[in-house]
Amino acid sequence: ELFFAISLAGIQARIRQQQQNPDTSAPAHWFGLTHLFGALLDDAACSPGVMRHVIDTYRQFLLWSECHTQRPLVLLRCLGEIGEGRSVLPMLDLVTEVVGTYDVDVTGKAPYETVASVVAWLNNERNRLVDAVLESLVTHKQQCEYGSGDGRECLGRFGHREEIRRRLRFVASSLKLSAVHLQPAHLELVWQHVVRTCADGEEQNEGFVWLREVVG
Repeated sequence: ELFFAISLAGIQARIRQQQQNPDTSAPAHWFGLTHLFGALLDDAACSPGVMRHVIDTYRQFLLWSECHTQRPLVLLRCLGEIGEGRSVLPMLDLVTEVVGTYDVDVTGKAPYETVASVVAWLNNERNRLVDAVLESLVTHKQQCEYGSGDGRECLGRFGHREEIRRRLRFVASSLKLSAVHLQPAHLELVWQHVVRTCADGEEQNEGFVWLREVVG
């Protein structure tokens, strides 16, 4: 609770600074959001329950109009972590929650203020979120080795099946939220790394189900 109180105090201090001097040229520091983001990184080694609480708190802060300018910055920071193959699952959860703070209804909204436009922006030629997520799946597979138990011993906090499942579900959800399209290379990647080189039948089935869903 102290951690979240400090985060809130930092965000409130930044909001007061904006209100008192909105034209300041000094660098903007959002200490509360920085604290929250740090708790989601692999080095923090927080439990899934704590990370869920952090992400829910993040969403509440970013719903404030005063914090709206931070949303694209948070998304870009998530992209950076995913692109490096770090803290991927918490980053996907945070991206999902941040995107959810945008409006679905386009009536009276600027094009960049809607869920569909933000998802499209995340997947433009520069950001390429779907590419990064699927490439991180390959990286994850390379970091794992066959073992006993569930069929594969895996590095990380979440377990091999969860790492695969949540990446695939995130990509499928992105396709439904905007006009993002998969390329043949995306499908080939999942076929090769999930279906053909699976740890067990459950992983293979996960790949088959995903391919049927996205191909239609």
